[in-house]
Amino acid sequence: MADGRQLGRWALGCWQTEPDDDSADDGLVRGHSLFDGQPTWVRPVVEPQRPSAARPPEGAHTAAEGAGTPLSAARPPEGAHTVAEGAGTPASVVYHVGRSPNALTARIRATVQPVHTPGTLHADGAPRPDGASCRISLHAERPGDMDDARWLRLVRCHEVEVLLIQAQLRLLQAAQPPATPVCNPCGEAR
Repeated sequence: MADGRQLGRWALGCWQTEPDDDSADDGLVRGHSLFDGQPTWVRPVVEPQRPSAARPPEGAHTAAEGAGTPLSAARPPEGAHTVAEGAGTPASVVYHVGRSPNALTARIRATVQPVHTPGTLHADGAPRPDGASCRISLHAERPGDMDDARWLRLVRCHEVEVLLIQAQLRLLQAAQPPATPVCNPCGEAR
């Protein structure tokens, strides 16, 4: 999620990214929108992990809850143990986006949250003993000058982009041999 070159494999607004010649050393990449072919510059910035980010404040709404997405999309499956319950902390990548390298705005955030769901499967259908997986969510800030049609397109793009990320992660997982099961809490291989 933090590798700008990989961004071009799933971000519809920044396709086929490549390092920006003038700023490649600070993570800036340039891609092209699949909608209008215009160049887009992005600088992914990894945010430090913070335990407080694991659960929003009481009464707060997540982007998924506030954007008309069913509430179930904003929460892990029933029975899942999230980072707020001690499994780790979420990691975030903030994407600074713009039509030029000198006009970037932090508008998109990807959050990767470890989730332990009993009974999850490997990509090949074999049971995964540890049930470890993650939930990835994309959140966008709507600039004041963005009209409703453009905002709806962005929301729909993010829905597709999450599916593209999921598919690519499954391909990577299928290409790797399953890890040796480990007996927890002793840490010995079974």
